[in-house]
Amino acid sequence: KLKDNEYMDLVKDSIAKRPVRVALVWRFSPLPEQIKNFGLAILPVKTWQFTVAVLSHGFPFTLLWTFMGNEMGLLVKGLVDGPSKVLKILIAGVYVLGFFVSPSLVGLWVKGLRDEKMKR
Repeated sequence: KLKDNEYMDLVKDSIAKRPVRVALVWRFSPLPEQIKNFGLAILPVKTWQFTVAVLSHGFPFTLLWTFMGNEMGLLVKGLVDGPSKVLKILIAGVYVLGFFVSPSLVGLWVKGLRDEKMKR
């Protein structure tokens, strides 16, 4: 069914030109993780490109959860009485990434696909 789909051809061409960038944009899309992983599995993305995208996408969240766990441990021990500035900055950064940067990246990529379709 997707074999003759013009948009799928554009996605495949986009991946052929910039595979890591497209894999990273795909990871930032608001789709559920299972769809993102399956989608990249059926597209021509190499394992190392998928790995780079997953690690780049997951790194900010790894930082956030690490700091949050550390802060919670300090809070439970009574060594601090509230969140640190670093944790607040990380949380704000993830909000900005999730609500503005991520949708913008996906939107710009889709716009590029539409522009490419109009050229054809």
